[in-house]
Amino acid sequence: MTTLLIEIVFFKNFISNYLPLSYFTGGLVSLLGIMYYAIERLQSEDTTPIQKDLTVWFLMGNLIFWIGYLPVYIILNNYTYFHEDVINSLIVLKKIFIIVQNIIFIFGFIVSGRVRKS
Repeated sequence: MTTLLIEIVFFKNFISNYLPLSYFTGGLVSLLGIMYYAIERLQSEDTTPIQKDLTVWFLMGNLIFWIGYLPVYIILNNYTYFHEDVINSLIVLKKIFIIVQNIIFIFGFIVSGRVRKS
């Protein structure tokens, strides 16, 4: 039902244009999974500092990316009647989200350090 609602609201022709719907659905599921993991992580009794956990850095980078990128993706794929300057600005914004995500990944590798198994 939810997929049908998303298809009706955002994507007009699912039969010939199924990639945007599956991409949007995958991003939404990823976003919900990241939020679920974050809630579980905050409620757990784990003593590992959050800044030392590489998984948290990956999830934070993906969370920031998907929150910002999904609206841009919907606008770029469905609303083509915008002025060319708006479209170009959204493409630059999309690239900025990708760069920020990768910077968070790199920072996470640097801050988390090496994991030692005992």
